[in-house]
Amino acid sequence: IVARRPPKMLVRDMDQKAASLLELVLLDRASAQQVLLEAVSCNSAAVAAIEADWAPNESAWAERLGGKAAADARGAVSAVKSFNEGVKAALAVALQQQGLLEMLTDVVESWIENFTADLKEMGAVPSKKPGLKFSQTRELQDLSKEASKSEAVQERLSSWQELLRAKSQALASAVDDWAERRGLRASLSFRGFLGQSVLNPVADAYELLVRLRQLTSRVKVLQGASAVSRPADLAPKAPLFVGGATSLCLHLLRKLGVTHIVNCTEDLPAPSKEELGKLAWHRLTLADAEDQDLQSAFEEGLRIIAEAE
Repeated sequence: IVARRPPKMLVRDMDQKAASLLELVLLDRASAQQVLLEAVSCNSAAVAAIEADWAPNESAWAERLGGKAAADARGAVSAVKSFNEGVKAALAVALQQQGLLEMLTDVVESWIENFTADLKEMGAVPSKKPGLKFSQTRELQDLSKEASKSEAVQERLSSWQELLRAKSQALASAVDDWAERRGLRASLSFRGFLGQSVLNPVADAYELLVRLRQLTSRVKVLQGASAVSRPADLAPKAPLFVGGATSLCLHLLRKLGVTHIVNCTEDLPAPSKEELGKLAWHRLTLADAEDQDLQSAFEEGLRIIAEAE
């Protein structure tokens, strides 16, 4: 049994790239245009059409059609806005299925844990050095080897295969019911892992668990990246961006040239040093109350802004 799971450092790097890409596509029009061009880069005609369609904002694009009213009457939007809305729709579907993925992960994880514990009780797992911890993959490999040596273990393994086959079919039916109740035309495909298509129930359940863990982890990354909002730009009156807690969009802030972040709350957690990178983080501890004294906070805030300039 081989876990098709990338190394942790690679997974972390992929998650960071996915979060950055999604945040920029959702909040920055120029970034969305760049990603769209990269997506169709193998089609020169499509690249030319998207480049010709570019405008710095939707209002400027609509002026080509005679203004917003004329564009709305024709149901026309720019290519980059269509792409942005498509990304939002795909993200909504992914988040809608997050609960399903988490439920599946818990269920399949319980299968594997119970299966492993049962065979361990039979002494089917070789002893290991004190303090040495095997991965689930290694433990399942050892169980398979022991089953080939012991008739009793082989019989217990066979009974688990039949049990998990039945559980797999029931779970596949539950997944289809979940999708039908929500009016989804198609749910995630679990062919080869659940239902009649399962060949080796124990191994397939573990392979499914590995993938479910990756999917749930990535969906959580996407959820976090999609929960941010673009801060208001005070330029040209001041070189500042102002926003609420959801405006802590670090990838976009870097792209916009922000160097310092001033947090004006008592309890909003500070990002980690790894997340901040070269961004400087400051906190002005202010209560969300009418009688909060702002005088000293203004002075400290102005000092930080002056240093940043």
